[in-house]
Amino acid sequence: MRLDLRKLNHLVTVARLGTFSRAAEELHISQPALSRSIAGIEDQYGIRIFDRGRNGATLTPAGKLAIDDAELLLRRARTLENNLHLYGTGNAGQISFGMGPMVASLILPSLSIRMMNQEQRLNVHATVNSAAQLLDDLKNDRIEMLFCGIGQMPRTADTRVEVLGSIPMGMLLRRGHPLTRNGGRVTQDELFQYPILSAVELSTSTEHRIGGSFICGNYDVLKDTVLETDSVWVSSPLLVKREMELGLITTIDVIDLERPGSVDICLARLEGSKPSPAADRIIEFVRGYLSRNESH
Repeated sequence: MRLDLRKLNHLVTVARLGTFSRAAEELHISQPALSRSIAGIEDQYGIRIFDRGRNGATLTPAGKLAIDDAELLLRRARTLENNLHLYGTGNAGQISFGMGPMVASLILPSLSIRMMNQEQRLNVHATVNSAAQLLDDLKNDRIEMLFCGIGQMPRTADTRVEVLGSIPMGMLLRRGHPLTRNGGRVTQDELFQYPILSAVELSTSTEHRIGGSFICGNYDVLKDTVLETDSVWVSSPLLVKREMELGLITTIDVIDLERPGSVDICLARLEGSKPSPAADRIIEFVRGYLSRNESH
């Protein structure tokens, strides 16, 4: 095989950064050496991959096709390298994945305990962020996969999305909240007299809201806020199981508001990628957690 993965990485880096100088700096080689590497590939296969100009390096039509194939090959090579480490040393190696804030708040604590008890030689890197940022991390090979609510997942042609299960959702409020006086059945007009708490922007129209809203990705902050104010928190009862068992938090039924009673949780990976053994174990853990809690 005449392909050189190091030179393919040179191609992909120049394509991503748009200039030979920035690419050479990132690759820690001289610009003339990088230029010779790219020219060698172009001469070897008789194609022109980049047009060089004052504004940097732009891909030719043939170059775009070549870069797509090179990125896929390099991705698979990295997966193979990681898998070889795993195969050769048992459970050793490295796994990087991402989770949306709600999924992380629900699942990551028990997942981390399981991984550190059973996979003590495995280096695990978990990133908690918005689905959009995690998708960028996925496409740039900073993470192998991500988990989030399917409604938050941007759809792109180069990602494979699979629903693993769902989690229940509800309107959460503190014990003694004024909205509990009628048995927990209220209308939208009654609901929107009070501030709404959520981790994401709500799709519900704000036309009739009086109480305002507080959007925050930190679920501990949202829980403290709902316990100490008359706010209503749009979230999963699973996040406050202990508080609900103690009677500190309850739910209400908004009779004229159409909102799903659950949210589908999805797994997203790059199209054509194959999960590493460590990734498979994490996926099955998340799937099992969702299966156990879907009816709660």
